[in-house]
Amino acid sequence: MVLRGILGKMARICRMLLCLWAMTLPFQAFAQSEDVLSLLQSGWQAYERKDLRQAIQDYQQVLNRVPQDARLWYDLGCLYTLNHDLANAQQSWNQALALNPRSAQVHDALGQLLEQQADGSGAQIHYATATELEPGNAAYLWHRIRNRLYLKKFSEARSDLQRLLMLDPNHVEGHYALGVLTLQNNAPDLAILEFRKTIDLAPNHVLALNGLGLAYIRIREFEQAAEVLQKADRLDPWNARTESNLGILAASQQQWEKARQAWEQALKESPQFEPASRNLKILDGLMK
Repeated sequence: MVLRGILGKMARICRMLLCLWAMTLPFQAFAQSEDVLSLLQSGWQAYERKDLRQAIQDYQQVLNRVPQDARLWYDLGCLYTLNHDLANAQQSWNQALALNPRSAQVHDALGQLLEQQADGSGAQIHYATATELEPGNAAYLWHRIRNRLYLKKFSEARSDLQRLLMLDPNHVEGHYALGVLTLQNNAPDLAILEFRKTIDLAPNHVLALNGLGLAYIRIREFEQAAEVLQKADRLDPWNARTESNLGILAASQQQWEKARQAWEQALKESPQFEPASRNLKILDGLMK
């Protein structure tokens, strides 16, 4: 019943899109145009000194001279994104896609931008194209998985996760996500394996420790559950999810007062944390 919170934490799109800088100076293509080459060099130097406005201005001038270069439109979109101007980034990437519809990196970038704007369905179209164009690219596949989780397309996400972990057996978030989905499907023993793999790769992964603790509670291995949840609590003492799960552990052993204290503490740390609030209401009903 608390899995929804774990899954939501993992799937929520809450960070600004960051492009991997793919700037390439096409010297050969512009060998006959010294002014274009000079502007490209100026744009690159401006980027290196973190003067994004100047870099954008230089690239705009380049594109006024060579508007048919999809790579430069992609680079300009990256600059706009780093400057937190998503509207112009989207326009630049759409232009790049019009010039080169089979650019996987542009489809992936647009997918992330639309995901940031909470347009999960639109993002899925671009992610599907990116992974079709480059089926061996684990990063593109992970973006599609993340979005499928956001859209609650869990069956498709599970299939993609299995493929992802074949491409990249050490993908930390891939193992964690598969653990969450497996626990959601009432297979705690299998979920434990995925959470353990996550923790082997990232020992301080608080969400995976919480997932592992819940899986141990499901199979009534309370001592092991307490061990991993207490570790999570030491790593992040103000984490409402961990406090709430410690409450579930206590309730599973009929330690009702201890459970109440844990859920009340979770709500002190995060007053809107719905699992703790819901569990307190259930406990109050039982105690009447």
